[in-house]
Amino acid sequence: FLRSFRDESRAEGKAEGRAKTVREMLRLRGIAVSEGFPTNAPGFAEAPEEEVAAATLTCDSEEDFRARIRGG
Repeated sequence: FLRSFRDESRAEGKAEGRAKTVREMLRLRGIAVSEGFPTNAPGFAEAPEEEVAAATLTCDSEEDFRARIRGG
């Protein structure tokens, strides 16, 4: 039970850190995002790091980011 809880906590921390990085990068690019973004984007938590990075660097809006994470 404790191992499962610890692993879940680590995963949540990683997702929060990833989300913070994505929000900051998009802010620096001048792209506004909604409250809770991107953790509320379908597929965000499961997406490979490379896919998230590519979407963050190439999207032109929050909706575009969501489409890229969903695979098109």
